[in-house]
Amino acid sequence: MSYEYGLPKRRWDADPRFPGESYRVPTFAHRSLIEFGTTPWLRATNAEYLLRVFFEMRANNGHGKGIDRLTYHDFSLAEIGDVFRKVATALRRGTYRPSGVRCCSIPKTGGGNRVLRLQTIVDRVIAGAIHREILGPLEAVSCPTSFGNRPGLSRLDKLARLQAEILSDKPFVLEDDILKAFDYVRFADVRPLLPRIVAEPKLRALIEMIFTHNHEQVGIAQGNPLSPDMLNLLLTAHLDRPFHTAGQGNPLLLRYVDNLASAVRSASEGSAVRQRVAQLLRPIGLELKSTGQLVDLRRQGAGLKLLGFLVQMDSERRIRFSILPQSWVKLRESLTEAHSSPHPRRQAGPSILSWLGAQVPAFVNVESSFPILERIRQLTVRTGLGETGISDGEWEQAVLTGIRQWSRYTSVAPGESGDRDGLCPYGSVALRDNTVPPTGAASIAVARA
Repeated sequence: MSYEYGLPKRRWDADPRFPGESYRVPTFAHRSLIEFGTTPWLRATNAEYLLRVFFEMRANNGHGKGIDRLTYHDFSLAEIGDVFRKVATALRRGTYRPSGVRCCSIPKTGGGNRVLRLQTIVDRVIAGAIHREILGPLEAVSCPTSFGNRPGLSRLDKLARLQAEILSDKPFVLEDDILKAFDYVRFADVRPLLPRIVAEPKLRALIEMIFTHNHEQVGIAQGNPLSPDMLNLLLTAHLDRPFHTAGQGNPLLLRYVDNLASAVRSASEGSAVRQRVAQLLRPIGLELKSTGQLVDLRRQGAGLKLLGFLVQMDSERRIRFSILPQSWVKLRESLTEAHSSPHPRRQAGPSILSWLGAQVPAFVNVESSFPILERIRQLTVRTGLGETGISDGEWEQAVLTGIRQWSRYTSVAPGESGDRDGLCPYGSVALRDNTVPPTGAASIAVARA
């Protein structure tokens, strides 16, 4: 396996099959992507493909209401099918315009609140369809030190990599966030980068119209499925790549969306990293928050708040993770949201197991998980859900699976250090300017070559 920055290079291998659901979906959901169109533009403007994305998002995405106060479950198959036939025609004629957004405040994992600007279901599905079409090319140009909003990666990957860096004699950890990253992104900075992942001018024009139709020059809606893609594209080009081209031996800058962390050998090295990041962000109108942390984990009682965990080093130089209150708030919000679905308890069960799986760094063994499981049960009662139908066996199995999963995360050898000076400027495949990585079946062929 080849490595870059000491991390395995990843290949994008799109799954052409529709994810399974607990309820029946139209038979076309299992058709191959090529049957919906031979190019990303044709697929993203195909009524049946939009309907397929609708069912996928209904099963896997949040159910927040847009400005029209409608959810996925408010549409019958006939109704939404008729809507997408009309929308597909408008998209191809160039007459489609997004509706307004509804602002909604939700708690952030690391504390504070995040304002989502929720689109209507139809606008969300259109953006979701485009997101699926550009995901492969975007994955090919992404930096391996970026972990947010990428298929198969999560905050656990970042935490595991950071733990490995700390244990390699880098006890100081710098952590900071980009100040209101989504609110301050200028689409004018994103526009020149789009040809690297979108070959078709019509699709590029549609993406630009989605973000600029209201004549806003600054800010991309956090809640739009395409916004994380645009932020990743911008930060890959202006932060991730430039930061890691300074030569071998420099610390890694690990990014999860707009959260940055770097394990360093000394406080002075941490200050240098912060200055370098600020210097790279300045030309694109972004800056770091003033609340960043630079913590020496060797100090007794020292801890770093990161992505919903308190990270500490014990007396035996082992890294320990504790769940922060903000993570519990997020679970409570998820359980409250379950009441808006037709089957609240059925919706709550998977939400709880998903949240539990995201907390696995805090589980040392099965016994250490019992207080957490008891607190979850109490929370379901307080939110009016009562018993969620999850058996004791399922609880234990979820915890054991999580422990094994975290063990795999932390036991993967980082591999060789890699050559930081001979990198392709845009990703793990060689690209020329305005050359788009292959998508769909072509990308699979490249990965297998």
